[in-house]
Amino acid sequence: MKKIERLQNIIYLLSQNKRLSCSHIAKTLEVSPRTIYRDMDALSQMKVPIIAYEGLDGGYELDRSYFFQSVKLTDRELMIMILLLEMGYQLNTTDFDDALITLKHKLLNASGKQPNINNGFKTYNNRSTAHISKKNCKRYI
Repeated sequence: MKKIERLQNIIYLLSQNKRLSCSHIAKTLEVSPRTIYRDMDALSQMKVPIIAYEGLDGGYELDRSYFFQSVKLTDRELMIMILLLEMGYQLNTTDFDDALITLKHKLLNASGKQPNINNGFKTYNNRSTAHISKKNCKRYI
């Protein structure tokens, strides 16, 4: 297992559990405890908010406010997703309208690049118009 994969796995393990000991993480990832200590240092340098506890009930815990973006999308991929969501919204499928809007906002918030995406989307949206007709949608769902 490569180091970057191990670091991602540590973050995932900590996000799924309240507190884990170094030995538990090491056994799960099949590495030595010393490797876990080095990985925790690397995560700390990358500004991942991991809290270390000492003592009998010690271990590592991930700050609950930390959001780990598991999928990295390029600006172009994100713009395509937003365009597809917008097209879905234009279909006037009232059952999905709220979910489409919510998903669009989640994508924009997760990207951290909202101004660039919006500008690119507006430019793209102003250049072309899609005309979509709604025909027997239930057949496709």
